[in-house]
Formats: sequence, C-alpha cells, structure tokens
Amino acid sequence: MIKKLQENISIFRLVLVLLTLGTVLKSEIDNHYSQIMYAGYLEVPIYVLFFIVYLVVLFFDVSLHLKTRRIKSLFPSIIGLLLILASFSVHYYHYYKIHQKTIFSASSNLVDYETGNIMYSIEFKENNNVVVKGQIDRGRMINYHYGTYTQSDSIIILDSDQPELNISNRFLIRTVNVNGFSERELVQVDENGKEIKNQFQFIIDSYSRFRAN
Repeated sequence: MIKKLQENISIFRLVLVLLTLGTVLKSEIDNHYSQIMYAGYLEVPIYVLFFIVYLVVLFFDVSLHLKTRRIKSLFPSIIGLLLILASFSVHYYHYYKIHQKTIFSASSNLVDYETGNIMYSIEFKENNNVVVKGQIDRGRMINYHYGTYTQSDSIIILDSDQPELNISNRFLIRTVNVNGFSERELVQVDENGKEIKNQFQFIIDSYSRFRAN
C-alpha cells in the first residue's frame, strides 16, 4: 500500500515537472522565433513560480531517495533539471544569434496592412549569418528569421526564399542621391538581377561599416 502510494506521488511530481518546466521550454523556443513586447513582465514571475515548484519537487525527491535509496525516486528532479538546462540553452542560443557582431544592417519603410503595419530589418552578421526581423505594429511583436548569406560583387543572396516575409532573398547594393546626400540601398532583385518593386524599400543603416567584397 505504501509502495503504491509512493509510486503515485512520484508520478504526480513527474507530471508537475513536465507541465511547469515543459511550458518554460516551449516558451523559450517560441521566443526564439517570435516575441511580444512586455511579455517578459508576465513570463518572469511565472518562471520564478515554476522554479519554486521544482525546488519543492527536488526536496521531496531527495527526501524519498534518502529513505528508499532508490535512484528512480530522483527521476522527476532529473527530468526537471534537463528541462531547465534545455531552456537555458535555447535562451542563450537566441541571445548569441541576436547579439552576434553585425557587419552591416538595413531597415525598410513601414508598410500598412488591414491587420496592422510591418517593417523589416536585416542584420548581416559575422560568419555570414543573417537575422531578419519583422516588426509588427511598431515593434509590438517581432518575428525572427535566421539563416546565412553569400555575396558576389554587389549581389547578396540569403540562404532561402522568404515567402512569409513578402520580400526577396536576393538584394543589390546601390548608391543613390537623396537631396544632395548619398544613401546606400538594398534593392530587391530576382534571379536575373532585375529589380523587384514592391512596398518595401531598404536603406542601409548609417552606422553600418559595409565593405564590398
């Protein structure tokens, strides 16, 4: 009877760990691709609460293990630790991808749609990595797209098509004169190098130190 009760309690602790820390891991994975402004104010207290739950589970697991000397008594805690490590790994991987040194970047104009407005920024980073950010409703939500790029003369090619972004995966660097000042543009082009004209026009950010290959 006591053994059966202990098994049921262990299953309950395991389910509790999966529901709480599993939710944290899923949230971190989602945040890697899409983030909502101020969501952290809600997520941080929830994360703290779930971590406290884990500490309680850990306490009971260790107590039960000291009594029974059975390794499986620690199983909920071990699974919880793996979920915590996985969550931290995803979080820091996102941080690394976003904060990797930017070689140069470009931003589009703001385009209005029926459901809101959107603008894009493209950050060309070290080791030919690229991050495309789609900012919806002036940053209320940011969608992240990751990849690599290659450059041949003034043509830059992203690693794949970007159909969900409504922009091309090929760009031409062009210098234009605006009110007596020179500006560098990223012009969307097709496979033949012909300009694609749509609502999004990209200007290379002034702080960028781009050097053509």
